[in-house]
Amino acid sequence: MIKNCLEEYIMIKLFACDLDGTLLTEHNQISTADIEALHHLLEKGVEVIIASGRKDYDIKKVINMIGSSCHRVSQNGAFAYLKNDTHLHATTFPKEASIEIFNFIKSFPVVPIVSTEDEEFIEQDDPHLKQIEHKLFSPVKIDKQLPLKVGQTIVPSKFIVNGSFDVLSSLRTDLLSTFPNTVDAFISGEHVLDVAPKYTNKGNAIASIMSDMNIERSELACIGDAFNDISMFELTPHSFAMTNAHPDVKQKATYVVDSVSEAIEILKKEID
Repeated sequence: MIKNCLEEYIMIKLFACDLDGTLLTEHNQISTADIEALHHLLEKGVEVIIASGRKDYDIKKVINMIGSSCHRVSQNGAFAYLKNDTHLHATTFPKEASIEIFNFIKSFPVVPIVSTEDEEFIEQDDPHLKQIEHKLFSPVKIDKQLPLKVGQTIVPSKFIVNGSFDVLSSLRTDLLSTFPNTVDAFISGEHVLDVAPKYTNKGNAIASIMSDMNIERSELACIGDAFNDISMFELTPHSFAMTNAHPDVKQKATYVVDSVSEAIEILKKEID
């Protein structure tokens, strides 16, 4: 369902697309309709960014499924690459801060996953691990020495925390109040909290790509389904939320649609 209609002609040059809950199904598949729609954009000269909380490794796998070159924003904006593999920026936690944050998260009844650009680690097996591991393109590594390695040989770009909504909401509130200058935290999926370095988000990473390409905000469109997508919604008046998104997320978007292909169908009227 479309919340409202475009009122004037626009020229989209860049399309940013989330993965989980948006482009990817529960089983890491992309519908034929969505692939064809993305190809239509690319054929019309519209550049595509895949923007996700996932590792860059996973995004590359998805781009192979699409079958065309795309720009990449991984770990909710911690890393940004142009489609020619030019590395625009990387953000990780300061070493000392990563140790403090890791230990603070562990004081809650959760088992955090520690993410680097292309690897994910967990201290011990956890019932929640199976719920997310089947979605990943590479396994989470169990390392009992993880507490000794965080901030030393393993420098996190993100912590992933799985748990009940109440626990995650409480943890998020306490993290933001305890580390106000160090941490940003987003509910990025059902029962998933992403903890990232301050000012690390999809919006800032996409803005860096836009700056490199001389793209105006009016020339960007984007689509997503979670709280970590709001920062990219705020970049443009041409934002799409999925119907499965939380009501607060849908409220931040200009349009509400059932699929990526439906969003692109709206944009096709403007780029054909």
